[in-house]
Amino acid sequence: MTTQCDVCGAKTNKQTVQASGLAPVSYNVCRQCVEEGAEPIGVVEIWVTLQVNLADETPPLPNLKSYLNGAYIGWDQIRKHVLDHQDEIREMVKVEFGFSSGTVG
Repeated sequence: MTTQCDVCGAKTNKQTVQASGLAPVSYNVCRQCVEEGAEPIGVVEIWVTLQVNLADETPPLPNLKSYLNGAYIGWDQIRKHVLDHQDEIREMVKVEFGFSSGTVG
């Protein structure tokens, strides 16, 4: 059976279910994303928004990776993405979870 990777979107029959290192969720992940250690961008967006002070450029987790726009990205690109979309991400967190906490204003 072919399924879709929740990180990069690849369709393959060689996937596994993996627990997130950032939040209490599990997701389908392809072999390449396992090897890269990438988390779904939505999980990363929420975690960074709730837990990280974006004014601090120091990576909160040295190996944090995700996948966005066809490429694996590290902290610098994740930080820029979250800063560029912080209003939408904060609103989504408020709507989805019904609260604002951490760095969500």
